[in-house]
Amino acid sequence: MVLTNPREVTSRKVAFLISPQTKAPEIQDVHSKLKAAGLVVELVVPKLNTLKSTAKFREDERCLNSTPSHTYDAVVVFSEADGYDEPKDAGFALRFVGQAFKHCKTIGAT
Repeated sequence: MVLTNPREVTSRKVAFLISPQTKAPEIQDVHSKLKAAGLVVELVVPKLNTLKSTAKFREDERCLNSTPSHTYDAVVVFSEADGYDEPKDAGFALRFVGQAFKHCKTIGAT
């Protein structure tokens, strides 16, 4: 079994759970390090095209209320959300992280 399941991170999928107020440099720093290691990173946001750093749709952007967390190997939660007060989105985020925990996924937070 060890021979057929190598301990490599190449092509593993990681979800970045972020809000529109999350600082872009913080995301880019972690994103570049994970991409350099060969991981596939997707941004999970409350509503599509809500990131203020870009005015166009990003291919790696997924909507929080329609994306299941069990499709990812790990979840990174960017908890910097000063001034963001959307209870519905907080509920979706809690469900997303709870499902990741239930499916024994790796969870990280900044």
